[in-house]
Amino acid sequence: MGASQPTDSPEPQTPPNARRRLLIEALVVFAISALLTRVLSDLAGVSGLIAQYLFTLVAAVFLAIPYTILTRKERSFDAHALTWQGWPKGLALAGLLTVLTAAPFFGGYHWWRTDVEKQRFEFSLDNYLQLPLALEGRPADPDPRQGPAVRLWRDGHRLYATWTVGPGRHRLDLDFGAQDGTVEVLQGQRHIAGGPIRRSGSPAASLTLSSTTRQPVLHRALMRVKNTDKLSVTVKLDGRPITAKALRLGGGLAAPDDVGTLNAQGALDLDRSVGWVWLLIIAQVVLVAFPEEYFYRGYLQTTLDEAVPGRLHLGPLHLSPAIVITSALFGIGHFIINFHPSRLAVFFPSLLFGWLRDRTGTIFTCVIYHAACNLLVEAATHHYF
Repeated sequence: MGASQPTDSPEPQTPPNARRRLLIEALVVFAISALLTRVLSDLAGVSGLIAQYLFTLVAAVFLAIPYTILTRKERSFDAHALTWQGWPKGLALAGLLTVLTAAPFFGGYHWWRTDVEKQRFEFSLDNYLQLPLALEGRPADPDPRQGPAVRLWRDGHRLYATWTVGPGRHRLDLDFGAQDGTVEVLQGQRHIAGGPIRRSGSPAASLTLSSTTRQPVLHRALMRVKNTDKLSVTVKLDGRPITAKALRLGGGLAAPDDVGTLNAQGALDLDRSVGWVWLLIIAQVVLVAFPEEYFYRGYLQTTLDEAVPGRLHLGPLHLSPAIVITSALFGIGHFIINFHPSRLAVFFPSLLFGWLRDRTGTIFTCVIYHAACNLLVEAATHHYF
């Protein structure tokens, strides 16, 4: 990235016909990127490999499309805020904004989770202890007709299990043990497609989920592990351990010995730690904030600013049609991933991201502040159940 000057109110020089072409180009490029990210998200639900590399694939979409357009049309990367100039001030501004927005964010987030979603707040540093990263990502459910199989994965501090006994009359047990801690079943019975699930000692240091059926059905449970740095998992079919054969972990369907340690009793030992925090910070900056800002604030907002010029000044702040349209597209892009209305709320921080891009003339500040906002969400979400 080269050098550039902050542009607070550029003077448009683009003819009307060229503006229309730029507007169409921006909307078509957004539609293509949105379609690709939606397709990748859908494929992640059926392919463990794609689920494992989903963020990387989406990041590639956001980087490759605008880079190709800017290169082929010989547009200035500096003019699209793809520059390092002023990064020390940008870093300081991003840090200041993070501090100023932390308190109102946590207040609003707490209200939403407790009053709207009716969840309980339970702060504990133990909530930040996480199972191995390889457990991240939901795998495809096993086919009940294919025989005994267990899928285990995590989503933050929650542990999910999906399993089937397979055809015929067999008993499959999932044994969980928490050294000096507890395992708690949060959901289970109401999510069962058929057949019984019996749970004992919840929460307790050990927990057994047992299923016996004559029909090939699928079972599900949601658990939480507390106050321990190690969880052991054993899969038993008709009383005999078959962990290595039946158990697959995370969206990548890793084998047990690729994630934890199999002990002499056939139990898989999974460690909990805070090592995930450093990987999360890197992932948020490199795979989430940078690609999204490169696409939305670097390419899309700059293109729309030339296609639909104008500024509305509000004291030291300003809005432009490009900032508003880009923010609306930013919200839609997040919404189509899982069609949850709350995803549209990213429209509001996006307005600030857009102003930062104009104010500093670089996406660097947007990237750092964007990643910081995502990390604030991550820091808060672990304390609601």
